[in-house]
Amino acid sequence: MEQSEKSKLFDALNEKKGKIRELHNQLNAANSEKEKWFTEKTRLNQKISALIKDLKQDKTSRDSFTSEVKNKKEERNSVNSLITQKIEEVKKLNQEKSEIVKKYDIKGDPAELKSQMDRLDHKIETEVMSFAKETEIMKMIKELRARYEEAKKVSGVWEKINALSKEIDELKKKSDTVHKDIQSKAKESQGKHESLINASEEVKKISVEENAAFEKFVEAKKKFVALNDELHKEMNELESLQKQVGEMTEKDNTHKANSTRSKLKELESVVLDKIKTGKKLTTEDILVMQEIESKH
Repeated sequence: MEQSEKSKLFDALNEKKGKIRELHNQLNAANSEKEKWFTEKTRLNQKISALIKDLKQDKTSRDSFTSEVKNKKEERNSVNSLITQKIEEVKKLNQEKSEIVKKYDIKGDPAELKSQMDRLDHKIETEVMSFAKETEIMKMIKELRARYEEAKKVSGVWEKINALSKEIDELKKKSDTVHKDIQSKAKESQGKHESLINASEEVKKISVEENAAFEKFVEAKKKFVALNDELHKEMNELESLQKQVGEMTEKDNTHKANSTRSKLKELESVVLDKIKTGKKLTTEDILVMQEIESKH
């Protein structure tokens, strides 16, 4: 019965050791799985952080471009408003000029008439010509001067119109330049805005992956903790079994030692009796005597 219990105890001990080895393997596998998903979650989180950093930079750039576009539009509107104002002034001056031209029956631009007179004067001074030709030119100059004197009545208006026309041309050039700048800035702003949208979608997508990785990490960690708890439990049970085996082994050794001493005592009594009675000692009796001497 005692031998059967001892056998069962050793079987249980071996079985427990096997289970612990298996739990160690499972625990290592669970730890590897846990660390794999933790690493993946960390990688995705770092990727999201980098994207968010880029997002902030793109948003700052987009807002800057948008602000510039707004300011440029205000500048363009101001220039266009000034152009409209100048055009209205030109219209009024043209109306004034038309009334004066009609009133005095003026023909020609004073500046052009003056230019024609100057060219003819220069021709008379620098060219050799016949008297008839010179007389003809002088007559032309006289006619031009008469028209010029009449035209001078509107020369101030004419000059104002020309000056305003030049201003309007310059303002239109400025408006076109500002408009092109607006288009360029608006295009860059739109590009940054589209990058923001794409990056935001990418962050959402990676966030889903990160959450999935985190859930798998939590699941693997729970499994790891459960296996670790079970391993500790099995280790405690193994320690208890080892203690029982130790106690049983110690008990067996004590029993054997007591049995050996008892048997040796009996044999010692028999050998001593033979010696007293003068009986012949056998080889076994001699060995018993040697054993007794070594014990003493």
